[in-house]
Amino acid sequence: MPNGASKRPRGRTLAEFLDGLGQLSPAERKLLEACVIGEPASIDGTLRPEHRTDENQIRARFVRFLALGGDERAPVDEKGVHVRGAWIDGDIDLEACHVTGPITLDWCHVDGEINLLDAEIPCLFLDNSFAKGIDAERLRCPGSVHIHNGTFVDGKVSLVCAHIGGDLDCVGARFENREEECLDCQGAEIRGSVFLGREGDTRSFHATGNVDFTGAQVDGDVFCRRARFEDEVWFIGARIKGDLDFSLCCFPGPADRSEIILSRAEVGGRFFFRKTTGEVERIILRGTTVNAIVDDMASWKVAHELLLDGFQYSRFIDAHMMDEPGIWTPEVSLTDATSRIAWLDRQRKEDIQIDFKPQPWEQLVKVLREMGHQEGAKKVAIAKQERIRKSTRASCFDTSSLWKALPLWIPSRLAHSVGNRCRCGLGDTVQDRSHQWCDGANGSTHDRGSERHYRGSERHCLSPRARW
Repeated sequence: MPNGASKRPRGRTLAEFLDGLGQLSPAERKLLEACVIGEPASIDGTLRPEHRTDENQIRARFVRFLALGGDERAPVDEKGVHVRGAWIDGDIDLEACHVTGPITLDWCHVDGEINLLDAEIPCLFLDNSFAKGIDAERLRCPGSVHIHNGTFVDGKVSLVCAHIGGDLDCVGARFENREEECLDCQGAEIRGSVFLGREGDTRSFHATGNVDFTGAQVDGDVFCRRARFEDEVWFIGARIKGDLDFSLCCFPGPADRSEIILSRAEVGGRFFFRKTTGEVERIILRGTTVNAIVDDMASWKVAHELLLDGFQYSRFIDAHMMDEPGIWTPEVSLTDATSRIAWLDRQRKEDIQIDFKPQPWEQLVKVLREMGHQEGAKKVAIAKQERIRKSTRASCFDTSSLWKALPLWIPSRLAHSVGNRCRCGLGDTVQDRSHQWCDGANGSTHDRGSERHYRGSERHCLSPRARW
């Protein structure tokens, strides 16, 4: 190498991508020329290629080269890399890289995965494109991440512990990874909003695989409107400062593969659960806190059972919703006691009939009172007492069992306070006589000669008088 020539890591010079004649492929040449002037490179119109050809092929390593700023012979404009209709051959590997400009792939087929593990990128746009997976764990993106509008990812999209300064937009995308999570946002921090759907937009997000926002923090709203979830949806311990909207969602089932878990989640705005269809095994809202609920009773019936112990909310409210473009419709949340009692009766059997959970009923009574529905609150309180009496928990306090237990329980408690030697009414010591005692329930006599109570090495006796 000549003196003074700068050294670059592998894959960081244009010369490495030139053929024997010093040429790039036709598609790569178009992309380079467009990146120099900051314009999109249109390779094959507005159709996503189904096959690789000499005219549409771009090496993934060449995309990486340009994303990292190119070199002196191939400078890249601050607008970044923008390509349309290309077949990108191989994995786009940007792990731990500092990407200088945005990456925009429109109508592209990435024949591999996109690796953004520990990368830093201004923003990412995938519009109507295909990839075999996206690994963006611990991604640092001060802008927004858009994987939307017909994009199909046949593999896992991982944004675990990612930091996104703008929005996460997946409206109209399809993620498929049946074996595990298809969208994994555990511990992600998103300063904007999450769009798996959008008000007035008929496009839907389609998830085949679990969707996981466990521990995520979202400063804006989370819109799941019209989303189609074929497996489980988790927002366990998530912190959402705005609304959480499940309006018009579809859960096609089967139920044993689907459930919605929002345990310990905190929603600072409204929780929308309306016009949902399909079926899930359960909806879990244990320890969940939301500001207000906008719902309809039919939507809760998609679940075979509800887990509501610890679910806290301040009120039921009405809202105007745009379910179709340009059309606003009112949504009225019912507050009558009959409807809300039926809602609580959809809890799982264990929480109603076996180990009765009073908190959901007490929460509803509190909310109805604060909203001015005093009569409704009374009816819910009465319904609560009726279910307590029918539950197995009530049998623990059955009076007949209590009276039968008193002759056994009281002597054992009093024995500790009467001393080692106790005198009966006739002056005989208990230690010197064969004890007999009377059962107050049926008057029968029982032999207590062998019943001595011990505490450590001390023996405590009880006189017949003291047994009542």
